[in-house]
Amino acid sequence: MVRPAPPPRPGAPALRAEPPPACVRGNDWRSLPVPPVEEFEPSRSVSVIVPYYEAPEALALTLAGLQLQTYPQELFDVIVVDDGSSTPLHLEAATPLRVKVIHQPDEGFGAGPAPPPTGTPPPRNFGIAPDIASDCRGGIHEHHQA
Repeated sequence: MVRPAPPPRPGAPALRAEPPPACVRGNDWRSLPVPPVEEFEPSRSVSVIVPYYEAPEALALTLAGLQLQTYPQELFDVIVVDDGSSTPLHLEAATPLRVKVIHQPDEGFGAGPAPPPTGTPPPRNFGIAPDIASDCRGGIHEHHQA
């Protein structure tokens, strides 16, 4: 039996109307209907979360790879999370991407990025490792389609 959602608290922000989560049995995502790439028109915003720790060359390749994505650049932001580098990251090179750098203390492997500031991220997040971004052209588009 599915319980109905409780009524909103007085003064609580209104909830957005979104489609219900997909029902996927046995983690078989191929069972979901996906339009052909030619018919897919992106409309949802995405935040690409990039962990960073003292690897400027890898970050440069990552940003270059993200510029090659087929997903419209006006629909995605890049949030680089500097995980306590000894010299805090400051982007020097100009890029057409919308990039925000967030600094957090180094809390060790697996601590994860700090949540982005309130109101910053679009409703969807896409994590990406700096060493693979240049190899995944179209990755955001394909990931967001599913």
